[in-house]
Amino acid sequence: MYSLYHLIFDYTAWETQFNCSIINADSVPLERRQKHNIISYVTIVLCVIIYLLYIPCMYSLWKQQKDGNPCYRILLYCGVMDFGILWSLGILTPILALKGSVFCTNPLLTFITGATNDCKQLIRI
Repeated sequence: MYSLYHLIFDYTAWETQFNCSIINADSVPLERRQKHNIISYVTIVLCVIIYLLYIPCMYSLWKQQKDGNPCYRILLYCGVMDFGILWSLGILTPILALKGSVFCTNPLLTFITGATNDCKQLIRI
């Protein structure tokens, strides 16, 4: 299984594993690609609402963690991780879906987004 390690330190192995040179991503025109418009817009709107609800919570956690209680520091850390996960899952992925993007149109961006989401979820647990 290839990971960010292979992308950073062994790019040739990563490139051979995720080779898109024989696939022409533009062979299917953008108009014919399945775009998930409704789901993407709903996801973006929900993500923005969640961000707006998160801001006061994060502010109160920030004020409380200054008192020295480690519980609030852990909650603040989890909130920061959630912000990162929400950005990539709630904003970046729907934008790529609206554009009709597939792996071979943006292989590096797609791989890094997926790998960092996995890392963030593992770190948060």
